[in-house]
Amino acid sequence: MSLIAVLVLATVVATPNPCRVEITLDAARSGFATAKGSNEVVVRATPIGGRQPERAAPVETPATVPGKVSLSLARDVLWRFEVVSGAWWAAAATAYLTDDTFALRLRAWPTATVTGALKWPSSEQAPTVVKLDFQAPAKAQRSAGPMIEVKPGGEPRGATECRVAAGRFRCSLPAALLDVKLRCKGYVSIFRWAQRLDESAPLDLGEMVLIPGASLVGWVTTAEGPASPESCTVRLRPAAAAQAASQEEVARWASLTQTTTIDGRGFFTFEGLGAGSYEVVASQPGFAPFSTGRLTIMARSETTLRETLVLERPAQLRISVRPRVDPSGQPWSVAVFRAGLIPGAFEPAAHASVNEDGTLAIEGLTPGTLRVTLFDSAGSQFAQQRFDLSPATSDLLFDVPAVQVSGRVLLGRKPLAAKVWFGRRAGSVSVLLESDADGDFVGVLPRAGWWDVQVVSDDPVVDRVLRKVDVMADPETRRAEVELRVPATRLEGTVVDEHGGGVAGATVRLLATATDSLTQIRSNDGGRFEIHGPAPGRISLQARDVTPDGPRESATAYIDVPSEGDAPQIRLTLVRKREVRGVLLGDGQPVPGAQVSVAVFPLQPASLANQDVTTDSAGRFVVQVQGDARGLLAYAFPPGYAFKAFVVDVTEARDVELKVTAFGGDLEIGLPEPADFRDPTKPKWALWQDGIVVGPAHLSLWARINGQLPDPSPTYVRFPRLNPGNYRVCFFGDNTTLLRAVGTGPAPDVPCAEGYLPPLGRLQLRPGGGR
Repeated sequence: MSLIAVLVLATVVATPNPCRVEITLDAARSGFATAKGSNEVVVRATPIGGRQPERAAPVETPATVPGKVSLSLARDVLWRFEVVSGAWWAAAATAYLTDDTFALRLRAWPTATVTGALKWPSSEQAPTVVKLDFQAPAKAQRSAGPMIEVKPGGEPRGATECRVAAGRFRCSLPAALLDVKLRCKGYVSIFRWAQRLDESAPLDLGEMVLIPGASLVGWVTTAEGPASPESCTVRLRPAAAAQAASQEEVARWASLTQTTTIDGRGFFTFEGLGAGSYEVVASQPGFAPFSTGRLTIMARSETTLRETLVLERPAQLRISVRPRVDPSGQPWSVAVFRAGLIPGAFEPAAHASVNEDGTLAIEGLTPGTLRVTLFDSAGSQFAQQRFDLSPATSDLLFDVPAVQVSGRVLLGRKPLAAKVWFGRRAGSVSVLLESDADGDFVGVLPRAGWWDVQVVSDDPVVDRVLRKVDVMADPETRRAEVELRVPATRLEGTVVDEHGGGVAGATVRLLATATDSLTQIRSNDGGRFEIHGPAPGRISLQARDVTPDGPRESATAYIDVPSEGDAPQIRLTLVRKREVRGVLLGDGQPVPGAQVSVAVFPLQPASLANQDVTTDSAGRFVVQVQGDARGLLAYAFPPGYAFKAFVVDVTEARDVELKVTAFGGDLEIGLPEPADFRDPTKPKWALWQDGIVVGPAHLSLWARINGQLPDPSPTYVRFPRLNPGNYRVCFFGDNTTLLRAVGTGPAPDVPCAEGYLPPLGRLQLRPGGGR
């Protein structure tokens, strides 16, 4: 052992109240000869995170395989444990030490040598390094229930980096039966299955031809057993092909569709792909096709489908609608969407008209979660249901207790001709009615009760959401009368450039705090804009436009709208934006295909200056910010790593580095009462991660990215894989107090709870009730 290591060990042992780590080294029974020569190894412990990793230093100590070793290490530190040896290999282990003692078992394999030759296009630069991923062979296994899943291979599993010299590589892997994948940046990965590595002789993988471009790999099985290599096919087509509007377009997209088969393991690969959005469809006679929905392929990188594509027998969906026809006496229609591999995303599965008797049978659907929407003949969405389709559950009923509604739309005291959406224009249930010049409207709604109603007019310009409009129907006649009164408020202003000249055609966005509704209007030829009926209270405004020289944007402005009359005029100045470049690194490696949400810092309540970007194959991203921006607030959503919020300085012309770790923890929040983010008057909660505010929308998106469904309890939420650190969650009575806390922090009387989330750990917080 080196003198440095001895000194480091002495320092760590002297740490007050250390954790005693007992490490057992086992020799794996791989079925091959045991390692020749020395069984001596070095066990290394390295601090990589936690509350105070700077208090600790790396430790090395000699050991034998098999054997045991004991270390005294600092607590509240995340440690990585490794076996360092040329003759033995063991997978690294990670532990966050909190108790007096901790037991760890490492399994070691004797090493074997693997070699190979590389061939690449003469136009490409010679590679200097390749990476070999390895694992024990994967197998198709029956899981709980009837499903068959392709289980990842067991131990040994890991990765190693190999130097390339004169077109050849040579490195060490565990002596075992392994599936090996060769990765070289910018090239399609190469797979070698069931390679037997023996310490007695090197294994030559032969010549491996590197193909430039991206690749997509995945697995297919069926609910009844492995898929058939002879009849199962997998198609890859551009996602835009699903929207082809003519036979010519269909033929054009068909020429870009690729088809491949699976091997005996159910594995498939597409190679040499260009960057873009694609859809994968797996099919086999006798089974319903399985579609992934839209997938994003990064340039010159590999995309691996996280979920196995499971083919099931087709199911029939039988729909019944009451009443049998829509309010105008015409047939209903139904649109069916199927949940794809991406959590929260639904892809079109079927669209059909309901028969005159109010029934419809749709054949050949893939079992799973469906979203079914019922339309009337005018295109209004009358009802929507989620439905889990299986051979045992195939009947779906839409019972529409229609209500005849009539009423009047007023702007202040004057009648208003407008389009009126009961359920909002983009709601899951959205019924469009129109008022005439006298403000009168008549129509049919699918139910009585409370509605959010969106009123839109072009002259005068109105776009207002009226919340909680009560449609009270007579129980005998099923008729209701409603008055929709938009307040006679008005907001006007001017969009100008940096020299004060009016800017025509700029987009002005307005966010009303009281109704939490977003409106967009455009400035006229003189740069003027106006809107009637904005909700009284605080309004956020921002202007944007795009010129040949690039985008321009105003700062977010705030104005208070009175309960009646005109708000003060406002002036929005467009300024040229500048680029800020950055890179997202996960434990030192680029993270491709990750979403990064960015806002100007310090964050203002109800700010509209937000951007969402996606990292490229090198983990890089570019955002546009105002020229005078000094800081950015960034939220990173890195697949395979932990969610993290950042505040970064952008005053200097340098790339921004966002660093995330794979060693996240789970956060559980217990609320004193249900929160409702759709109603601005209802309670809300917010979170601070190491002092940086994180909205529930960010956390919900992160949960969906990780395949987590919403929790069934309205007073309990759980979020996986968050960055280790200090957390504070607070509960607010309404939207106004929440937005005030974004800028100034929560008031002293706001119930909060806080605690530390350790790496790989769990934290429970209950605002007002402690942990």
